[in-house]
Amino acid sequence: MAAINTQTYSVYKDQATKIVSGSTLATLLVPDGQWAIFAKMNLDNDAPEVHTVDCKLSAGVDVDQNVARLGPSGLNNTDMAALAFNVVHTFPGESEQPKNAVTLLGVLDKAGANVAASRIKITAIRVALMSNKPA
Repeated sequence: MAAINTQTYSVYKDQATKIVSGSTLATLLVPDGQWAIFAKMNLDNDAPEVHTVDCKLSAGVDVDQNVARLGPSGLNNTDMAALAFNVVHTFPGESEQPKNAVTLLGVLDKAGANVAASRIKITAIRVALMSNKPA
């Protein structure tokens, strides 16, 4: 069996960042090739009302989406959530320059709400063979 040349690229942002609706929370740049991509983030609602956050991991046209509805900030409410994402994507070409963007976006239901994302990570692993089909 021939050796497989795998590569891994990763970015992280641990500090809390207030979500501005439609904002890019993190971006990872990778070279052309086939990629298995994973991301995670924590959400925290410090507002006194319920908020919905729509988050997407995007690589080209391939997207994974999570929607979280967070209760008002407080001890008796679920005001925090951990979200996980994964997507596979082929960036065509043979360039070894990390120029293809993988992005994690957050869209908030109400502008100006006090909802933050933290512990954000995006990791991409280049693979030699990839299959992606409905279950």
